[in-house]
Order: sequence, then structure tokens, then C-alpha cells
Amino acid sequence: MKLDQLRDEMSKLSTFAARNRFCQEHFTQISTGSARRAFDMGDGRVLKLAINQKGLDQNPVETDYGLGHMYPEILNPPLDHCDEDWRWMIAPKLEKARKKELEEYLGVDLPELNRFLSACEDERDGRRSHFNFETHEDNETLSLIQDLVFNTNLRVGDWSRPSSWGKDPESGDFKILDWGLDKAVFEKHYAPKPKRSAYGMGY
Repeated sequence: MKLDQLRDEMSKLSTFAARNRFCQEHFTQISTGSARRAFDMGDGRVLKLAINQKGLDQNPVETDYGLGHMYPEILNPPLDHCDEDWRWMIAPKLEKARKKELEEYLGVDLPELNRFLSACEDERDGRRSHFNFETHEDNETLSLIQDLVFNTNLRVGDWSRPSSWGKDPESGDFKILDWGLDKAVFEKHYAPKPKRSAYGMGY
């Protein structure tokens, strides 16, 4: 489906449910999360559809073209196609990441990657980490990830899962598929809310 036709058809649909039905009818769903669904468009592209407010808040983060093109080695950069109201966006389709292949590419196993990511977030957010970063100072991919985390507010806790990665069929590089969760989105939708006192506001 051509982009102009897609824009025209989707602009007529005013609800999450209607846009989801349209995508189900015209494309093939390949994954779903709590905020968005991904559809294979059949031409090397994937449409990411927001299915609620969380998705509407994540799409603008992931369509930050400057960030996507600043770290093209590790982020799957968005294509220059997205809805002006962030209801959907389009990205290149990557192949499924296999655990063993991913670990070989990264040069560390996934538990170590998880420790590394947690330490990066801790250091960035002002919490002391006892992780020895010098252990991986010669690892170019981890150095890029560390630089990305230190210079953005992205939440990267899920990046130690194979499902967060995809393999570029042309270059063979592994890249993050879903990077729409930053600090603001996390605190708005996912962070635990403070409990109210049973005795009222107390003020």
C-alpha cells in the first residue's frame, strides 16, 4: 500500500479499535505489546500502531530522527513516514534475533548485558554502581550503548531480551526494535503510583 493511500485511509478512522481493524485486514500482525502492535506491510516495512495513550506517547520518542540517525548501529531508525498525531509510524523490518547469534554479536551473554544495562542506568540517574565498566571498554557495541544511555533518558531494562532486538538482513547488524520508552513515558504510565492515605489527603 502506498504511503499516500495509507495516510488517507487511516485519517478517516477515529478510534484505536477502527485503526486496529484496518491494519488487521490489510497487513499481517507480527507482534503486540501493552502499548503498540506491529504489522508486516509485506514490502520490507513494519507499521507500529498505537493501541492506547501509552502507544501515542511512545511513538514520538521512537520517531526522533536525530536520535535514530545518531546511533544507527544499535537503533532501528524510523523511516520518514509517520502520522502527524503519532497514531502510527513505519520502520524497516528486521529479522528475528536468535539468542546465541545475539550474544555472539554483542560479545557478552544476556545476563551480563542485563547487568551492564542496569549499571548504565544507575550511573546516569545518579545511583552508584559497582559494575566494572573497564571489563568491556574494548567492546564497541557496548560502548555505543553506554554512550546512548548516558546521553538520553531512554529506559533500557528490556534490552537484555532477544525480542527487543532484530537482525538487519543487509548488514547483519543487530539493532534495538523498540526504543519508545523514555523516562517521561515510564513515569507517566508505568511507574508505581504513590498510595493515598486511608484517612484522606492529610493537608
